[in-house]
Amino acid sequence: MNIVSKIASRFVFDRKDDEDPIASGFVSFISAISVTGLALGVTALLVVTSVMNGFEREMKSALTAFHGHILLFSRAEPLADPEKFLGEIPKNFPDVTAVSPYLYVEAMLSSAKGVAGAVIEGVHRPTLDSVSQIARKVVAGRLPEPHGGDVEVALGFEVARKLKASVGDTVVLTIPFAGKSSSGRQAAKKESRQEADSPSSEREGSVNATPLVRRLKVVGIVRLGMYDYDVKYALAEIGDLQKALDLSGRANAFKILTKDARKSIATANAMNERYAYPMRARDWSSLNRNLFYAIELEKVVISIILMAIVLVASFNIISTLMMLVHDKKRQIAMLKALGFRARQTLSVFLIVGMGMTVLGVVLGLGLGRALCALLSWKSIIDLPADVYGLSRLPVEIRISEWALICAMVIVLAAFSTLWPSIRVSRQRPVEGLHHE
Repeated sequence: MNIVSKIASRFVFDRKDDEDPIASGFVSFISAISVTGLALGVTALLVVTSVMNGFEREMKSALTAFHGHILLFSRAEPLADPEKFLGEIPKNFPDVTAVSPYLYVEAMLSSAKGVAGAVIEGVHRPTLDSVSQIARKVVAGRLPEPHGGDVEVALGFEVARKLKASVGDTVVLTIPFAGKSSSGRQAAKKESRQEADSPSSEREGSVNATPLVRRLKVVGIVRLGMYDYDVKYALAEIGDLQKALDLSGRANAFKILTKDARKSIATANAMNERYAYPMRARDWSSLNRNLFYAIELEKVVISIILMAIVLVASFNIISTLMMLVHDKKRQIAMLKALGFRARQTLSVFLIVGMGMTVLGVVLGLGLGRALCALLSWKSIIDLPADVYGLSRLPVEIRISEWALICAMVIVLAAFSTLWPSIRVSRQRPVEGLHHE
């Protein structure tokens, strides 16, 4: 240990001052407050960003668990030969690992106790589990199976609540304007719901005005992990739904799973280059771009606000160093009179300031890790599961973000120590011994 480090450690740890013990104790107290404030600021930043990361992870998990990584759908009539795509897609796109066709239609569901608008998805049971985790989301009953008689349906949790329906009940499916052209128009709505309605004369000539009504047997309730999904979706078996809608052998969309969800957007873009209208591919992130943008924006805003705590702690470090300079001015003056250079004096107080900063960051890291572990182990704040799909705060620790936060705090605090350190290094020895 060189002379600079020895003097810095004496200034920090040797608080005995026979001439003014009260002042020395007060400086020690202020130093402890500064380090504690910095530690709390680091803790708040680490915990908040970890909770936001947890929400982002849960949202991504819910989205990919239901839709897979890519949706390839028809914006016009349902496809008459969906089997062709089942073999063609994996062959042309090596990143694709599984494909499952489905048929969807917007309709109205009703029971004796309620009415709800819904999107009925006819899913292909043999391939469904390879592209999604819907089977794991069943909270009551089971998923629909090929029946051949009555069409079976599994309701989203909120859909079932609106209808006041449970497993074993019967609900009524109503499509006001049934027919193939109606299905094609609903497929186009999947991409955009802002298209204008067709003229009434064209509608009368192409759409059957008689509504289609079918009875469905509720065999399951699913909680899909997002309120927007639970309040809108219901699942049927694709073969039974095709018969009910008179669309035998047709499908208007495909759920696709890729090797890496983070690279699925490149695969979706490649599909759009290969397939022309009416086919369109959307990856899971583009389907919910606004949601993830909002999460990232909230994370940035909250981090900026919490950085104010770190900024206050940095000013506390400045005040602590200034008080330390005042408390040790006689010793500093004597060292300078003995030949201690200005650069060495600057180094002493930089070491003291950085030591306080590093101590605060280390304490913040430890406290933040403990709080994250506590949140993962036990729910401290209960969330409304019907809104968030979660009953507790999710936590995901990202080492890169924690390292970045700690580096930013250290740099900010390091700049805070420069001014008092430079000021004391420029003082002349006579200033410290003036009143001695």
